[in-house]
Amino acid sequence: MAKWKQISIGDVCTLEKGQTGIAKAIPGQYPMVTTGAERKTCNDYQFDTKAVCIPLVSSTGHGKKTLNYVHYQEGKFALGTILTAVIPNDPGQLDAQFLHLYLSFFKDRLLVPLMRGAANVSLNQRDIKKVQIPLPPIARQREIIARSTTLLAHKERLSDEITEQQTFLQQLRQAILQEAVQGKLTEAWRQAHPDVEPASELLKRIQAEKARLIKEGKIKKQKPLPPIKGEEIPFELPKGWTWCRLGECGLFERGKSKRRPRNDKRLFENGTYPFVQTGDVAQSKKTGFLIKTCTSYYNDVGLAQSRMWPTGTLCITIAANIAETGFLTFDACFPDSVVGFTPLSNKSLSKYVNNYLCLSKTEIEKYAPATAQKNINLGIINQLLFPLPPEEEQKIIVTKVDRLLTYCDQLEQQIMQSQITAEQLMQAVLREAFTKS
Repeated sequence: MAKWKQISIGDVCTLEKGQTGIAKAIPGQYPMVTTGAERKTCNDYQFDTKAVCIPLVSSTGHGKKTLNYVHYQEGKFALGTILTAVIPNDPGQLDAQFLHLYLSFFKDRLLVPLMRGAANVSLNQRDIKKVQIPLPPIARQREIIARSTTLLAHKERLSDEITEQQTFLQQLRQAILQEAVQGKLTEAWRQAHPDVEPASELLKRIQAEKARLIKEGKIKKQKPLPPIKGEEIPFELPKGWTWCRLGECGLFERGKSKRRPRNDKRLFENGTYPFVQTGDVAQSKKTGFLIKTCTSYYNDVGLAQSRMWPTGTLCITIAANIAETGFLTFDACFPDSVVGFTPLSNKSLSKYVNNYLCLSKTEIEKYAPATAQKNINLGIINQLLFPLPPEEEQKIIVTKVDRLLTYCDQLEQQIMQSQITAEQLMQAVLREAFTKS
């Protein structure tokens, strides 16, 4: 087999910049190619051909230059002003679909290095024209196109299946949490343990502990929470459970960061005390709700205007990321945009509260005003209606939920691995196709 020729794009293609201002375009019957994945529409067209459309302006992602999409379009279409159309001069020599496949596959090697600039980076048409591409016989190009089209169709079907499976897993997680807080997970356990101390007695002990801490000056006296009205109760609880306000089952206290601005470097120079922020809490859902990162460290000055919370504290975000939760895996400070929960009873209560908050996250978010940065206050957390199980049953619930959610996580890992394997297979087939000569 003859070796494929290498040729410059500019020798076999014409490049023409787009002429449609995206903001001023009037929606219509023709597709309009922009830098994003989805097509817009336009009432007029610029091209009537097969073309590869390359963005001439991009941005940096995670500090690196990136080009998200190289588009293929055929027929009548409009093109945004910050893209260029690459049109083969002789479709019998170079198929536009083959060129699109090749440039998409090797864009990080061929196009990204040509980008110039810092925050907003640009590509020059002259540089694109100099890019070297292989030119196999047209019959071979069409074989590669047909094979890749089949593979892409399989990949899209698999992607749809994976999306359905991920949706089902999310619904399954919610169902597990719902059954946990309704007592359905532990029906058999209750039948085998009919004489367990009711949750009302646990609530009395928690209130007594609060009173003791107030008397000793360790915590401030809180405003009484409103009584629960009958119309607020969403479902009937099992025998031995009780409805209460969430703030009644322990201490919910905001973190401290008195100094402003909060990022004053005098608080952090040579710091050694971990300072956890809302993003660290949000990231913990990827690690089994264990907070394992911190973005910065307080020094003695920073610590003096804050508060150190112990390992195991349940953290709840009330600003930016609403109702994200996680447990500290190290002693740490956090700002007033994070709330710490102290159960005043057994450790299982913290995990049960976490289960409840995960289930209720969407509802809690509704309390946040529709502003640029959403936030809720501590009063909303304290007043949430909370189904409290007996102390012994809490431990059983937490154990069951942990086991079932771990199983869900394992299934999700298998789904993600299927997605990765499909992508790797696609890449391997295309790599072989483009390098075989």
